[in-house]
Amino acid sequence: MASKQFDWSQDANSLNISIPISGVSLKKIDVFMTDLSLKVNVKANNYLKIFDFPAEIDYKSRENKVSYNDGTLELYIKKIDSQMWDSLTVQGLSKDDIRKRRDESFKRREEAEAQLQSQRNDLKISKIFFIES
Repeated sequence: MASKQFDWSQDANSLNISIPISGVSLKKIDVFMTDLSLKVNVKANNYLKIFDFPAEIDYKSRENKVSYNDGTLELYIKKIDSQMWDSLTVQGLSKDDIRKRRDESFKRREEAEAQLQSQRNDLKISKIFFIES
């Protein structure tokens, strides 16, 4: 499936997305995933692309891969449910509904990150307490 801005393909379990982005290194490309979206930001090129997926992805999967070769960003992303999608982006919602859905997805990701950081801090405190005891 092709577009001037990106190519994508899928199987029931995963997505492959290729985005041409020239003139930068992978370090300059910010890739951010949530359960329902993907944001690619390249400040040096004034490039921003947000994909609002029709179903959940497993953004935490260790199988997800991001690579950059010959001016093309390649993403391999696992889906939560084994199913084929009719399109890469959610359809049938208003812009406001899509934005609200995206904002909620970003908020869930931020909350999950905060909870993980709290658990890490608790683990550090436990280790310190154990060492001192």
